[in-house]
Amino acid sequence: VSAGIPDFRSPGTGLYDNLQKYNLPRPEAIFDIGFFEENPEAFCLLAKELYPGNFCATPTHCFIRLLAEKKVLLRNFTQNIDTLEFRAGIPEDLVVQAHGGFSSAHCIKCKKYHNPDFVKKEVFANEIPRCQKSAKCNGLVKPDIVFFGENLPRRYWSLSGKDFPKCDLLLILGTSLQVHPFAGLIDKVPKDCVRVLFNRDPVGQPEGDESRIEELRARAEAGDPMAIMMLQLMGQSNQGLLFGRKDNKRDIFIKGDCDNGVKEFADALGWTDDLEKIVSEIKGKFKKEQADSKNM
Repeated sequence: VSAGIPDFRSPGTGLYDNLQKYNLPRPEAIFDIGFFEENPEAFCLLAKELYPGNFCATPTHCFIRLLAEKKVLLRNFTQNIDTLEFRAGIPEDLVVQAHGGFSSAHCIKCKKYHNPDFVKKEVFANEIPRCQKSAKCNGLVKPDIVFFGENLPRRYWSLSGKDFPKCDLLLILGTSLQVHPFAGLIDKVPKDCVRVLFNRDPVGQPEGDESRIEELRARAEAGDPMAIMMLQLMGQSNQGLLFGRKDNKRDIFIKGDCDNGVKEFADALGWTDDLEKIVSEIKGKFKKEQADSKNM
């Protein structure tokens, strides 16, 4: 959000609350593979606003890179599709894009790879990207963003199974913890692992999920397949975050913006100068790229 990209679920300002111009049957439809197959124009219009290159990595991204440089980052699992992790310089092998991103693309019909630059060029020319690998195919081509109705990447399943049992400190940064199975990762760490949530609002607690569950149940009873699947996945999670409860011995909630939270964390660790150096570097590169693009 601090990079200028709206989140999905914040009331009033979130992406799902500001999609009226796309005439969707429901907000989530813009990332529904079935809807995309019939109405690709809506996603292509939105993609122009979200494409990488328009936004600068935040101090939070820079802090994650600092963790990598300090050799303490096991992995950065992210739901974000903006690829700002890479613009911040976080090593690619340490990043898992659970919901994919814009850095690769495939035809949804023949499954063949397409250069992401081709897709971007088509989108910004207000064209619908079509398969270039076969004249007989003519399938729709989209960035490898995971839509509702598609499987998460194999890399997510493989590394989440290996990494989370090894974790001794889990940092949870700026999330609604509403999208499963990703939200269930917080319960995959060992029982003695400290979990720290940096967020504007407390999330991930069982008590706070009741209204969400009731909403999903109502949609499931009406036959919504996505709601049915989400209820099934949510049933696999355990107890959630425990801060505010008497039996809590390991969970911490840091209220506020992530950028401010990680700056205070870096200060407590004696890493303030290291973090500021990375932030300055990334801002400088972004400003130069913006200036160069204007002069082209």
